[in-house]
Amino acid sequence: MKNLKNMLGLMVVSALAMVGMTNVHAEVATTCAKDKGASIGTACYDNFDAAVEDLADGDTIKLLANATPSSGVSIDEDNVTIDLNGFNITLAANSITVSADSALTITGSGEITGTRTLISVSAGSKVVVDGSTKLTQSVASNYATYAANPVIMVADNADAKKSTVVEVGSGVTVKSENGYGLVLNGTKSLNTAVKLAGTWTTGGYAVKVNGTVAYTEANAPKIDIVGGDFTSRKSVALYAAGYAIWNVNAKSVKGIQAMQVKSGDVTIAGGSYENTKGTIAVGNGAKSDANGVISVVGEAAGYPKAEYIDLKVNGGTFTAKEEGTYAVYITEATESKLAINGGSFASAKDKKGNQLPVINLDYEDEAVEFINKHEGMITAGEFTGSIIGEVSDTEHTVSAENATTALAPNAKTENGKVTVGDSSQQTPGTTDPSKPGEEQKPGDNEPEENPKTFDAIGSLVTMAVSSLGVIGTATKKVLR
Repeated sequence: MKNLKNMLGLMVVSALAMVGMTNVHAEVATTCAKDKGASIGTACYDNFDAAVEDLADGDTIKLLANATPSSGVSIDEDNVTIDLNGFNITLAANSITVSADSALTITGSGEITGTRTLISVSAGSKVVVDGSTKLTQSVASNYATYAANPVIMVADNADAKKSTVVEVGSGVTVKSENGYGLVLNGTKSLNTAVKLAGTWTTGGYAVKVNGTVAYTEANAPKIDIVGGDFTSRKSVALYAAGYAIWNVNAKSVKGIQAMQVKSGDVTIAGGSYENTKGTIAVGNGAKSDANGVISVVGEAAGYPKAEYIDLKVNGGTFTAKEEGTYAVYITEATESKLAINGGSFASAKDKKGNQLPVINLDYEDEAVEFINKHEGMITAGEFTGSIIGEVSDTEHTVSAENATTALAPNAKTENGKVTVGDSSQQTPGTTDPSKPGEEQKPGDNEPEENPKTFDAIGSLVTMAVSSLGVIGTATKKVLR
């Protein structure tokens, strides 16, 4: 009996050991001296610099004090984590640079600050910013400085065999008083996937695809906005200058323009979009007189042509707040593909208090041609006032009624609103139609660690412990 009891005891120990083996990189809790600046597992370091120098694949650096790196921070390892742990990192002129074939996760509560780019993402690397991390930049207000130093800079990827990944979670705050939030740079940005949530407040563009990005094939860059609030105080919040595939489902987007599209395959699924008072003062290239919440600007010099614009609005609320501005502004985009399949739209009023039509065509000579090429582009939606006003060019004039019929054949007007088809829209911030209002977070779709393994181990432990209990009881009865 004693041998059997010992054997079952060994079974318990073995089972528990198997549990430990399922996470061979599990961090062992340690207590470091109060004067230490960081730890990696059981090792304690005087400062953050020393911990970075000792990094290996799979390591987690946990801050134990505020850090001011003596130079730029280079991450050359795979699957490493910086846990801010309630402390801050103050960067000088250099950023945290994640090298090709490396992966970094920044998590925990704490703030990373600096006067230049805070995170530089190399081609072929992966960066995840999660937890309640704050990225705060105080870049100088001159264009040459802030244009070259967004909070997050994503480098060009010209290698089709590599992938670049950037994810920013829902609890993250990104702030730059004068500069840009995230910029996708280069000419191709192949296999580059950017997924953004969180709270973004910037002076310039909150998110920008550089106008030099002109690759339009299947592995073109992808920008997914999965919830989050994006605000630009002095410019366009979401700026699609170069080509990318955008899926936008923000909670809210605000700026002098909420979004300007010069190129790209853009789908807006839901959210609240507003323009704010002022003219574009931060940024180079955005059409500053494009007075719309959503602006479509084609045939702009130095940018991909209008035929590379494919905009689909499937839901959302688009409200012009500034006097004399429109919910949708379109210029020189005759060859573009545009579709409104849902949403609620309202332009502002003019100086005399008259409600402006939802869509404004700003053309020198092709406004009527635009109407002809975009017949039936509106299949659903709610429009305050009217959809479009009178349209004319040097040779033709189309009445507001006929222009509306051309763009939205099923339009119905009642009580000062125009409705077309089924105007129902997806809940702002929703990324999964089956879960309204629920935002995805980095790793939401990643498979769990083999749950069957843990179930089997749990059963083994339970059986062994139960057997020990039975044996103990039987032994007591025999002794009696």
